[in-house]
Amino acid sequence: MSSELSLWYLRFSSREVNILLLLLEGKKSEEIARALGISRRAVEFHLHEIKEKLSIRKNIERLHEGFAGNRAIVSTST
Repeated sequence: MSSELSLWYLRFSSREVNILLLLLEGKKSEEIARALGISRRAVEFHLHEIKEKLSIRKNIERLHEGFAGNRAIVSTST
């Protein structure tokens, strides 16, 4: 189980990781789209995929909590 938790980030594509990092910097969808040279609709698609992978069903603000919680689990299990 601990190896499963320590590799949680492998579930994300490189694009999803880039979007997550920009999101954690406080960027909005439109800003992320500009930074990555993709459409806002593409960003929203990736955000939906990220939320599904993190099992977050409510709103995008909860994404920060899910990402931080998974990161804390990884750091305490090693």
